[in-house]
Amino acid sequence: MQKKERDVRVFRPALLPDNRRLVGYPLTICGFLAILGYFFNNLALAVIPLLLVAVFPGIPIAIHSVFFLGVKITLYVDRLIVVDWAGDPFVFYPRRQEMALSRVAYVYHLQKEAEANMTETVPWAPFCNTYIKTKKYRAANANPRRAGAQARSDNGLVLSDKEGEDKVYIMHFHDLSKKDWQELARQIRKRNKDISFLMTDREKKGLLG
Repeated sequence: MQKKERDVRVFRPALLPDNRRLVGYPLTICGFLAILGYFFNNLALAVIPLLLVAVFPGIPIAIHSVFFLGVKITLYVDRLIVVDWAGDPFVFYPRRQEMALSRVAYVYHLQKEAEANMTETVPWAPFCNTYIKTKKYRAANANPRRAGAQARSDNGLVLSDKEGEDKVYIMHFHDLSKKDWQELARQIRKRNKDISFLMTDREKKGLLG
């Protein structure tokens, strides 16, 4: 029992970016300017930096707080459970997904499945069965203004069985800290060494660290 509990790993999206300077520098600068405004009795200089802090990094942190609270990835010895209430605009999947690790045959990024389903030829397994909202994805693909949202979805990680009938979509995979998503990928491979990674060697190296 103790061994099973020790082998259970829980992962959640990070609240702060891996590069802490993206948060630390704005807070330091804005805080310094606000203090100067207070001592020199300059209301604008005191208030504007505080407003800037509320916008950046305040808004990104607020968004990631939603992911942190709404997404939970639990890795057991023999299975993976993903609870995701944050959702994704281009993929429709159950809020709770579960898959035995022994059934995982392929690991790949969502973009590979999306591209396979956008061609005129019939996609081969594991791409033939998909939860991607193909029409919505095609529309976004033709609209440069949606490129950012689409790129975010493309980076989602998919675990699939050999036939593509049993899948888990980890759409907020890259919202984890880099250390955590690499550890999650390594643990999945460690618990099923027969998995094939459908990606370039460079992508695989970046995934596993």
